[in-house]
Amino acid sequence: MATKKAKAPAGIDVAALRAAGLSDEQINALATVPAPVAPAPAPVPEPPKAVVSGSGNPGVVPALAAKGKVLLGAGKFAALGATPVAKSKSKTPEVQIPALAAVIAEFLKQTAAQKAAERLADQAKADVALKAEPERVALSRKLGELQESLYVNGAVTYVQPHGYKNIALEKGQELAILFGDDNFNAFFEVRNEVKVADEEAFSAILDDVVAICKAKGLDPAKLFSVKQVLSPTRALTTARVMKDDIAALFAKASAEGLITAKAPTVKEK
Repeated sequence: MATKKAKAPAGIDVAALRAAGLSDEQINALATVPAPVAPAPAPVPEPPKAVVSGSGNPGVVPALAAKGKVLLGAGKFAALGATPVAKSKSKTPEVQIPALAAVIAEFLKQTAAQKAAERLADQAKADVALKAEPERVALSRKLGELQESLYVNGAVTYVQPHGYKNIALEKGQELAILFGDDNFNAFFEVRNEVKVADEEAFSAILDDVVAICKAKGLDPAKLFSVKQVLSPTRALTTARVMKDDIAALFAKASAEGLITAKAPTVKEK
């Protein structure tokens, strides 16, 4: 069989190869070797990302790319020109039950109507209180005795109960200056606020409890959480209704946030 004459492929010197003793077949075999493949360029690394603290949602912050990964509060994203990824509203799965469409629509309708009715009732109660309180004061002074409740128009009962939020002990000096020492001593008392189910009943036996603790070598302060507070007395409740000057001082103390009385109530007969 005749040997195929070697051709001169690009980059190969056939004469030099023949001079070196290679046959045409060997030279042709060299021509079929594939050229080396250039290596792929190395991938460019992505810029570092910032993580919204507590959310786990990444948002790219170009301004901090050189500083690496950082933790950011969501409120700082706007200043950095970045937009955090929105967090999903709920993980609760949603289902569609066509048979409940009318029932749900009625539920939403009634709920909205109930809220509207509650708002109207609250406004009506406020209107009753606004008109009934001056009548309560006037009637108390006329009868010479504090009236805590009124039966209005044969339909509702208006009540302004005795009661106040406990007052921090450090406010005592301001109240003493406002009311005067004599009135302060009559209108306010220091009470021990103890974390028990029935504070009034516990207060009645508090001295006995302390005596028992001491007899057994126990420190009451380590057994109970006790906090001293100021508590307005019934004398103040009566005087602020029966006397104009005390009423004015009480109004000023309330406006300055020193005293907060219980809100009046309006209920059906």
